[in-house]
Amino acid sequence: MTTQLKDAGTLIRLAYQSMQSMGLDADEVLRRSNLTSQQLYDSSLRTPHQGQSSFWQAAEAVSGDAYIGLSIGDNMPVFKGLVLEYLLISAANYRDGIERIINYQRLISDALDIQIGEDGDYFYLSFRYADSNSQLIDCTLISIARALLLNSDSTLQPQRVELCHSPAANPGAYHRLDRDVGNNILCRYQRAFNCQVTFEKSENRLYYSRQSLLRPSMHSQPELIMFHEQCAEAQLSYLQKQDLIGLVEYNIGKNLSTGEHQLSAIAKQMRLSPASLQQQLEEAGTSYSKLLNDYRHALSLRLLIHSDDSIANIVQRTGFSEPSTFYRAFKRWEAMTPIEYRKKHRLH
Repeated sequence: MTTQLKDAGTLIRLAYQSMQSMGLDADEVLRRSNLTSQQLYDSSLRTPHQGQSSFWQAAEAVSGDAYIGLSIGDNMPVFKGLVLEYLLISAANYRDGIERIINYQRLISDALDIQIGEDGDYFYLSFRYADSNSQLIDCTLISIARALLLNSDSTLQPQRVELCHSPAANPGAYHRLDRDVGNNILCRYQRAFNCQVTFEKSENRLYYSRQSLLRPSMHSQPELIMFHEQCAEAQLSYLQKQDLIGLVEYNIGKNLSTGEHQLSAIAKQMRLSPASLQQQLEEAGTSYSKLLNDYRHALSLRLLIHSDDSIANIVQRTGFSEPSTFYRAFKRWEAMTPIEYRKKHRLH
């Protein structure tokens, strides 16, 4: 039901802190990514996954570092205080804890697919994003590897790492690099993961010894597992409710100018009865009329400020049947007419 893939704000927040510790202009990176430092400290922040590309491009441009994902990951504070951390340490053993984390991986990102597998004497964790961004992969894997190491009292040390991408800044160029340069790049990766790293593999994987994953956690508290899973379920439920709201808003936007934006029409598109949709929205803490009102309000402000559309065209695009209805709604929203609002904001 997700209309747009999103990531938890945690990774970018920690990357921001890492850039600050490295002496980089972290605020400029955020500015180029249409983010602010204030946003990062909202615990409920979810950023569009498609924005990861612009964030890492900005980080590379500002730093001048073609391996900025590796550098940021190498300097990043460890994940602390997340419910996923407690699922790991309170489980009977680390494999059990990791499998529980995988059940709630969406709390990290909608776009990330984490799986656990076996290969001889090793277990491995594979990581795949909906798109391939080597900077993001480097930073994610280093961050997760270090979080697992810290929260397992140094038990979960990767034995080897496999990455899909080439170690060269320009894919395919690694084999043409000077040997000393190539060795230096490889050393940076191996120092960051503290193990052997190989490239151009079929999957991104962290390998762990079977013994380490089956080792009982020193902090195992079976009586708390249910509590921690209830916390994770509550967070997952919140995301699912936001999905519903996002899908309703998407359908409102798609249908608004056609006049087919009644609750019954939107519910039919979502294959729900109007009563069921309204009930689900109430459970999400909102209502269809509020979402419609808020969407029209935001759209009208955007069109008045950022377009030269006539008022008649804005009336049609916001789904009002006639100008007088739109004027009454706008006066209720902004305590002035649409024309007054446009003049006021075009002067600034």
